[in-house]
Amino acid sequence: MFTGTTIWSEQQWLLYGNISASSSFICIHLPRSTSNLPADEGSKTTMRNEENLFFTGEPENPLAAQRKLLQAAGAALPFSPLKVLSSGEPCILFQARKLSLRFEKQRPVDLTELTFSPQKLVDTRESLCQQDKATLVMRFGDVEELRGLSIRFQLSNTFYESSGQWWFSVDRVSVSYNTSEEVVFNATDVYAPASSSYRCLHVSSLQRYSGLLLPSTEHAQRWAITFIDFQVSNNVLPYGAPEPAPPPSICWR
Repeated sequence: MFTGTTIWSEQQWLLYGNISASSSFICIHLPRSTSNLPADEGSKTTMRNEENLFFTGEPENPLAAQRKLLQAAGAALPFSPLKVLSSGEPCILFQARKLSLRFEKQRPVDLTELTFSPQKLVDTRESLCQQDKATLVMRFGDVEELRGLSIRFQLSNTFYESSGQWWFSVDRVSVSYNTSEEVVFNATDVYAPASSSYRCLHVSSLQRYSGLLLPSTEHAQRWAITFIDFQVSNNVLPYGAPEPAPPPSICWR
């Protein structure tokens, strides 16, 4: 049971509110200059036991915190989250109000409907969920002048003894097109407790949006990728129908 306000300097998160069946918490992620997760003087376990991933709807039980991709009240998104299944259960949930891609000064390519619309659902069959990492692969096919366009998220799960929690992070976002071309963006500060989900108004390679996605090469600097109202959750394995759960960790941008 959590009550009051906790400042966790090690992760630079602020935790407000109460964790109970009728109330919830918000983590506000303060910006910083580096992307490293908390240093762990003890052993770092990178393998998560499958049985520890299952949560029910009782927040008082540390193994019972129903995880669900959530959105702020009054900010309904036009489409449902994109789901990746593993053994019939969701292992990745991804949602955004808008997803756009742009090369230099050309007109942006809006991929929102292609990603989330039930009528034009993107191909995610190459996505993979493992105990210590996950990959979300979205294949769009030919989009305007981009042939064989795909976007790939590389995520990882790590247990930190210093915090006593599992955390997941988005490590890289890559864009592939025209058969052999690829641009890679290294993600910074895109992480959250595994019992929650990560949400940020802007996750983008553009500096005016805080530049959470850093181009890895000079060629990648010619591209811009932007997610508006971005939200992702990794290894979500709920029992039955979704129930109310703690809201996502929210970045301060």
